[in-house]
Amino acid sequence: MNDLNNNERVREFLEQESVPEEISPENMKIMLDEKAAVKKRKKISMAGKITAMAASLALIVGTAVGTAGLVRNFGGSTPKIGLIADNDEPKKNSADKSETVSTGNSYMAGAESYGQIYNLLKAESKKRGDANCVTGADGGTFGAENGVAADNFEEETADESSVAVDIADDIYYDESKDESAPEESFDSANGAEGNEFSKTYDQEEGVLEADIVKTDGKRIFYLSNLETYDEVGFHESCNLNIAEVNDGNFTNTMTINVAPEVNNEGVGWNVNINVNDMYLYNDMIAIIGNVNSYRDSYTINSAKGLDDDYMIDDYSYENNNSCFVSFYTNEDSPQLIGTYWQDGGYGDVRISPEGYMFLVSTYYSCDWNNIEGEDDIEAYIPKCGVDEGVRCLPASDILLPGGGIDNSDILSYTVIGSIDLTSSGQFSPVDSKALACYTGNLYSSAENIYTTIGWTDTEITRISTAGGIITPAASGKVEGYLKDQFSMSEYNGYFRIATTIEKWENINNETGIDGVFTEQAPDVYRDNCVYVLDMELNQVGKVDGFGEDETIKSVNFSGDMGYVVTYEQTDPLFAIDLSNPAEPFITDEFKILGYSTYMQKWTDGLLLGFGVDADEEGIENGVKLTMFDNSAPYDLKAVGTYAVNSLNREEYYIYSNAVWERKALLIAPEKNLIGVPVCQESWYIDGYDAVSKYMFFSYENGEFIPLGEISNEMSDYNEYEMFMFDRAVYIDDYVYAICDGKMVSADAATITVKDIAEF
Repeated sequence: MNDLNNNERVREFLEQESVPEEISPENMKIMLDEKAAVKKRKKISMAGKITAMAASLALIVGTAVGTAGLVRNFGGSTPKIGLIADNDEPKKNSADKSETVSTGNSYMAGAESYGQIYNLLKAESKKRGDANCVTGADGGTFGAENGVAADNFEEETADESSVAVDIADDIYYDESKDESAPEESFDSANGAEGNEFSKTYDQEEGVLEADIVKTDGKRIFYLSNLETYDEVGFHESCNLNIAEVNDGNFTNTMTINVAPEVNNEGVGWNVNINVNDMYLYNDMIAIIGNVNSYRDSYTINSAKGLDDDYMIDDYSYENNNSCFVSFYTNEDSPQLIGTYWQDGGYGDVRISPEGYMFLVSTYYSCDWNNIEGEDDIEAYIPKCGVDEGVRCLPASDILLPGGGIDNSDILSYTVIGSIDLTSSGQFSPVDSKALACYTGNLYSSAENIYTTIGWTDTEITRISTAGGIITPAASGKVEGYLKDQFSMSEYNGYFRIATTIEKWENINNETGIDGVFTEQAPDVYRDNCVYVLDMELNQVGKVDGFGEDETIKSVNFSGDMGYVVTYEQTDPLFAIDLSNPAEPFITDEFKILGYSTYMQKWTDGLLLGFGVDADEEGIENGVKLTMFDNSAPYDLKAVGTYAVNSLNREEYYIYSNAVWERKALLIAPEKNLIGVPVCQESWYIDGYDAVSKYMFFSYENGEFIPLGEISNEMSDYNEYEMFMFDRAVYIDDYVYAICDGKMVSADAATITVKDIAEF
């Protein structure tokens, strides 16, 4: 059924059925106009009121449609706000070899009530015999006891429409800033006029990614988590280190400890705080982190005034886990504007070209046995909100899997929250959704977020993010598992995804029965595949049968071409032509020793690879740079390599954290500059020493030219965290190598050290 017919059915229903008085359009307007002011709230703009009214109308229509029994999963186009399209059959591609991808656990509709979620969990738990399950978080987050008051459950859930109004109406801002938005708002946009400086590499143009280091061309911002010990005891600090620079000189430094700002737990809680990522955006510094807190049974009973002898369970504990985004003014002395909270451990974050931040977290509810009943929603429903306005998500914002809840006494969620950053010095929560029984990888295009999970099969959910509104749009499934975000790409109306397929077979089984294991080890068969799906996540085409018995190590999609590295003992680089989505095919294969864990375009016709060096037997002995010539897709070549090896593995070991964290690399084709962190470690019976280097190269005439290195020597493993270089940036003609304890500047051409700032 198309959208037009669906809209007519809704309109007909609204004419026949009465809408509850408390969510009538008239009362929604009154609620908007009479909403009480909150901390640091500014008069809402007309755009904000329109957003709030749209959310309210979406709830009204959505409620009406749900009451009429029209809420369904769908495999067609993205629904309009508040309207849920009919469940059309997934479309098959006209090509003979195409096939329909199973929709699997589709996430197209929200829960009708908290009771529906509770009963699903209850039914599954009872079926499994109420087995206890220890979880990473019990869902109790920032309640009144913890110092951040959660709204009264009965008051808020009686009318879920108020949540939509609150989210749209709360604006937090820097009062010293002008209300109007700047002409341009993008990451690292506030630099000194005329300065050239490095930026975080974004997988998709215009979709901004966060990192622990940012620069605006005149200052360097770096996040540091430090745990130190002295004669007094243990100390934890989550620092934002800021260094002002001018022509390679550090002219001023300062440190902001973020931890006290986000430690809202009460007495008796053990609190662990980490800062993970950061943006400079629209006159604000956005710091993203995690707060994990717990208390044991002794502390719980003490807080309740109970004697230890009264304890029922000596091993009980309460555990809270939330992520946060703290917004500061981007000025000489940054001031806190406000903090957005979201249940669950921090997963990833993006800022869309429209100026909306999308924060993704992984949340686990408490064990079934600790849920006191359907109304105990804080035990199994995630929360989000700003400062004192943290509250449980409405049931309609909990998206349920079409296949039900499987094999768990707890509920896991992927929680996605959107925040409006379009006004200078201001932030405002817009929308939030939680995908129940779902945790996985994330890829973001300009208009969609794709969440994926699975091993034997990968479930994919496409979520529209237009206007900051989080709308489930399509769901599908492919065989195999993927490595990371770079295994996915949206291009010209198609979604491409690369997976490794593993099938275990016990072909040597003495009983002759497949799947019955004896003392002989089972065999595993591996294949790799690149799928092309349409925007409804139906399969259009695929190519498989390459890199057999190997696994994918890195993927790079560039326009109509895809490049995939697989590995077992050698590094085959496969070039795949995707110009015809229905008939992708491999154009060439090129093998070298070792493997690339990351690939990035250098210039037209050149692809830079970084990864692990290995010998002919597949033994890993260091790291290496490889420049691939991909100008002719039928004739791949390596036109330059440089390896840093452990020449004597018995004496020392060489590795790089850039193997697992590609943002540790500095790749700047515009400056002909490549930076790589390398660590050389030696362990002895009675000692340890290490050298942390940040090495710099240029690439000329088919060769990587070493420019020099900045290094720290360490003789105590406790110095590892302080002096291990893990980032570098450039500003004009200087590079800056960064670790927790200091920043070092050097001339970019000669890598001659010029200045040092210690923190």
